[in-house]
Amino acid sequence: MLHVGMDKVRKREAKRHPDILWYGRFALLKHPENRTEKRDKVFETIIVANMEVGKAWLLREAFKAIFECSPCKDAL
Repeated sequence: MLHVGMDKVRKREAKRHPDILWYGRFALLKHPENRTEKRDKVFETIIVANMEVGKAWLLREAFKAIFECSPCKDAL
């Protein structure tokens, strides 16, 4: 469900920056190893520009990392 919230932020921000966020959805949702070179450049632009959607992506990744740590997996 975190990706839904991130996509809402992206849609809201795309109205202000359509040139950057045209391919932003797929650049942010794909795993890094599955991104094309073009989408990887878009991703880097979003993160470097400190856009709201970039912050949302970082929060999503931090949340995912909580559940990927070893002590958390052992507790489940």
